[in-house]
Amino acid sequence: GPDLIQDRLTFHVDASDNNSYPDSGTTWFDLVGNQNGTLTNSPSFDSSNGGCFDFDGTNDHVVCGNNFSFLDDPDANEFTITAWINGGAGSDGTVFSKADTSNRMVQLYTETDDTAVIKVGGTTIRSTGVVADNTWHNVGMVIRNDGGTFKAQLYVDGVVDSDGEAAVGSTTATDRDFLIGARRGSDNSDVGYLFDGKIASVAIWSRALHINQLEQNFNAQRTRFGI
Repeated sequence: GPDLIQDRLTFHVDASDNNSYPDSGTTWFDLVGNQNGTLTNSPSFDSSNGGCFDFDGTNDHVVCGNNFSFLDDPDANEFTITAWINGGAGSDGTVFSKADTSNRMVQLYTETDDTAVIKVGGTTIRSTGVVADNTWHNVGMVIRNDGGTFKAQLYVDGVVDSDGEAAVGSTTATDRDFLIGARRGSDNSDVGYLFDGKIASVAIWSRALHINQLEQNFNAQRTRFGI
């Protein structure tokens, strides 16, 4: 996207870009590498807001494979993951995850009270504001090294929207796929905690973005989503 931070951007799918999704097929192409996502159970393409996918909250999800080794150790690696979402009010479900029922290592999801929650290595951080409200929001997590202690923060619309940062735990799910719209269950084939709403893009950096860079990314695309 315009003015999106490129340094160590390792994964980027965006339904508005024909190079990422050419309006047909079951592959959501990665714009910066070869870690493509497979659209599973037919999340429907919606041309509004430049392009997005509508997830039904029942079985729609995207499988992106187990190709993100730096996510396997959130207490030893810095990274950033963001997504543009329009979540249904009153529903709960996963925006993105590399986790399962027992090992909730990297996951961002919405709750029935319409807040956003991140789980990183067993650490939980909840947003102070409403996120799933049938309008568009940019949500994400940043893991940064704070003097040898890796800490997590939750961001909404380019700013911190949580009670602060928390030290990351060491719970792992190294053999689980990275999913969009769902979380793995007891093995690497089943899914649960499915998202109800629209997801337009997901991006991963193998570095911790600073607040001004998160704001830059948000401001570069906010007009597309009417913000």
